[in-house]
Amino acid sequence: MRKQLLIGTFLLVGMSMSLQLSAQVRRAEIPTTKGFIDKSSTFNPDLLDSLVKTDDFVMLIVSFEGCGPCETLRTSDVFELYPITPYYTDRLLNFENQTVPYTFAVWGFPTGIIFDRSGEIVATTLGGGTILYEKLDRIVSGEQVLHHNIQDIPDVLVLSFFNISHKANVAFLRGEMESVHKYAAQAMAIYPNVYNRYLLYRYYLGKGNTEAAEHYLTLATTNLSGMEEYAFRDLLKELRGGEDDEEGAGKE
Repeated sequence: MRKQLLIGTFLLVGMSMSLQLSAQVRRAEIPTTKGFIDKSSTFNPDLLDSLVKTDDFVMLIVSFEGCGPCETLRTSDVFELYPITPYYTDRLLNFENQTVPYTFAVWGFPTGIIFDRSGEIVATTLGGGTILYEKLDRIVSGEQVLHHNIQDIPDVLVLSFFNISHKANVAFLRGEMESVHKYAAQAMAIYPNVYNRYLLYRYYLGKGNTEAAEHYLTLATTNLSGMEEYAFRDLLKELRGGEDDEEGAGKE
């Protein structure tokens, strides 16, 4: 009798686990209806501003076409389970989308940049899969989760750098070049990122200050690590070719 009860218990547990796995698979096949998830969208800071008012958090997802984990995350039900609205971007689509990984020195995909209701960046994640649930549990409970490629400065400064760099990039995309100068210079004081050097190059180029523009051009294109050469390769191609992207974002 006891043996039969044990066998019955194991069968029930096994059936329960099987049903849970089946349910997870079925749910994962249903794309979330929350937020703005169109993978062909152009990054729009005004849209991001509106999304931060709709939920406790917004996850700006940095991805690219052909990235399996990125597509799985885009079509996952994970955002139905958390007070987090996704905003999906494909870095290969256009220059505006490229500015997102440039701003946050993203070298791995998918990377999530988490904004709270005030529009401040409070966390970053790398990757998807089941481990993402654990990270999101911690984020919504108020714990700090940070995955980044910034070296030699404490995490509290990394968050400050990301927030200021984001403001610099938003100003650039909106063509507010005086704000670009203000925020890019502040970010540079924390960490000498290639993209902020590029923004200052564009600022001084627009002002006709050739000497200052050449200074930041040199800083942006020399003494780079192998990973920086790879991550900023399209930007560096523009800079080293002496081309000024007149049709790109950030024109005055």
